[in-house]
Amino acid sequence: MLEEVKKLEPFWDGWIVTEMIGEGHYGETYKLEKEEYGIKTESVLKHIKIPGSQAMIKHQKSQGLSDKEIYTFFKNVAENLLQNIMRVSEIKEARIVQYSGRKVITDEGNLGWDVFLRMPKLTNLTDYVKENGITDKTALKMGSEICRALEACSKDEFVHCDIKPENIFVNEEGRFLLGDLGIAKAFVDTMRYEKKGTMLFVSPELYRGHKYDQKTDTYSLGLVLYRLFNDNRDPFMPPSPEPIYLNDVETSRVKRIGGEEPEKPKNAEGRAAEIILKAIANDRAQRYASPVVMRIEIESLIGKLESESVIITKEDKLPTAEDFDELAPDQAAVEAEAMAETTEDVLMPGTGELASGTGELAPDTGELVPDTGELMPDTGEL
Repeated sequence: MLEEVKKLEPFWDGWIVTEMIGEGHYGETYKLEKEEYGIKTESVLKHIKIPGSQAMIKHQKSQGLSDKEIYTFFKNVAENLLQNIMRVSEIKEARIVQYSGRKVITDEGNLGWDVFLRMPKLTNLTDYVKENGITDKTALKMGSEICRALEACSKDEFVHCDIKPENIFVNEEGRFLLGDLGIAKAFVDTMRYEKKGTMLFVSPELYRGHKYDQKTDTYSLGLVLYRLFNDNRDPFMPPSPEPIYLNDVETSRVKRIGGEEPEKPKNAEGRAAEIILKAIANDRAQRYASPVVMRIEIESLIGKLESESVIITKEDKLPTAEDFDELAPDQAAVEAEAMAETTEDVLMPGTGELASGTGELAPDTGELVPDTGELMPDTGEL
């Protein structure tokens, strides 16, 4: 994949791809470098491919869609994504990671859209905790600042739909930022299509394909806080230092989505535990009415904390296939079956109907390139 992306260099005004640094459900990320007057600058390139896999195309065919309908289906996904990116640029909030450039390559003959976004180089929450550990005050500060980002989104009725540690970033000043805004929403709105293995922080309503809103995002943020205050373990997971097996991950998700209420996080006491459990209540009526209310309660608690104490000092590692040799034979069989289950493609309940209208973008808002396969003009600035 790296070689294919490098064929498109240079990106924008002289940016060169040096290495792949991550791979997620919606695409890959690469390290970008640019040198001017002897000074080297780094940035990040996010590559989103639509459709993301042949499995997505096969699924639509299994639903009885014609080739023309499948083309329209995925074209709507691409256009929704670009429209969302334009909306993100209009949200004026310092705690939201902005996209500083975009390019789109379209190959309509082969049913493919490649979207490239440039973002600043930042440290995500997972890596931050792994390198530094985290204190109760810092964890709560993260919750407060992400709530502020969600407040800005709510003014535009914009829902993130994919809040997780990998989409929360820390800048050089120690401020927490919300990233990847607009990406998951394009797929959720148009496709209702996900993989079970990516749903660790999803709310019950989004998992089931029901209506979602700001409470969906504060729920996911609550799960992030739960993990930070629980030795980096999700609700219903075996307590640390017990080992975690793949079937524990699935059992945890089934219990949470099924409506069981978890115990308080191990390292959260009093008001901190109440805030977290309220955010992740299965009953939406019991959750925070808005990110504003959640932020006010978090900040009130921060003001009462007299000292900071380390909560997490290292990252818990989920087992991989290589770990199976160390398990008892019966346990290995259970884990292998669980791994197969967590990688199955799942269609989230929904209408399955195509998005209405052509969804064409205005000429100056990053429209899809005609089927020549050419890159968009090199300015690419939002």
